[in-house]
Amino acid sequence: MSFTRRLKERQIVQWALAYLAGAWLLLQVADFLRENFGWTETAVRSVAVLLGAGFFVVLVVAWYHGEKGRQRVSAVESVLLITLLAIAAVAVTLVRRSGEAGERTAAAGVEALPVDPASIAVLPFENLSVDLESEYFSVGITDDIITQLAKIGALKVISRTSVMRYRGRADRSLPEIGRELGVALVLEGGVRRSGDRLRITAQLIEAGSDVHLWAETYDRALAAEDLFEMQSDIARSIAAALELELTGEEAEDLKSRPTGSFEAYDLNSQARYLHIQRTVESRWAAIDLYRQAITADSGYAPAYAGLAGAYLGLLLRGS
Repeated sequence: MSFTRRLKERQIVQWALAYLAGAWLLLQVADFLRENFGWTETAVRSVAVLLGAGFFVVLVVAWYHGEKGRQRVSAVESVLLITLLAIAAVAVTLVRRSGEAGERTAAAGVEALPVDPASIAVLPFENLSVDLESEYFSVGITDDIITQLAKIGALKVISRTSVMRYRGRADRSLPEIGRELGVALVLEGGVRRSGDRLRITAQLIEAGSDVHLWAETYDRALAAEDLFEMQSDIARSIAAALELELTGEEAEDLKSRPTGSFEAYDLNSQARYLHIQRTVESRWAAIDLYRQAITADSGYAPAYAGLAGAYLGLLLRGS
């Protein structure tokens, strides 16, 4: 019997794909728990290591028990399984020790590695609007500013997933956040939406010393052009404060405007806010808002991308 035929009869490929899909979903759950319920990076890494070892365990079990009627555990199979489990145990132990050492280092205020002076974390902008339902808008502004800063090649920008856990950070000082994220700079601010006006305040702070390097208040009309101009101004001002030279391509990229419709932008921001909650109900609500955003501006690419992501999330959940 050929090797290829054995693979087909034992359905190795199907087992592998099914396991990878399940492992991906479990990693999403672990990431959600880290972001919303305080799981440590060490715990998430341990889950990833176990899932990696589990992949090979599943292949071994599928190979030796893929033939109909095969129930007994062979000696070879036992050795392979014990070896894989031992490797997984050692790997998890090493990950935990490394994570605990890193946490002790951070608690002692000692940086394990030099911090890049051009590394920055954008903390979730505070919603200063009277309308508490405008929370989605401040979250969207935070995401957009992260995106704008990421266009500057000389800046090392921390992802939104890592910074969103600091929303309402009453128990964290900026030096502590800087140490935890391994950044030299922190950008924080607030968003106030009132009538047809929008005010954004932003402060660039040196994390280690808690000293302000730059601050600005933007008060503009509630329009797409003004909104995107404010976000670009913030990115350019930070580059100037750090004496970073923008390339021609970066300067042009910062001028780009994804839409001229504030309605499309606002609907898309609401959709993104619901989308990241990752429930079936919130994703269906997000899909409806993404569709409305596309109706408002049929050329608005982020809305199409969000719509596809929401459908994919539902498909992976089986709903």
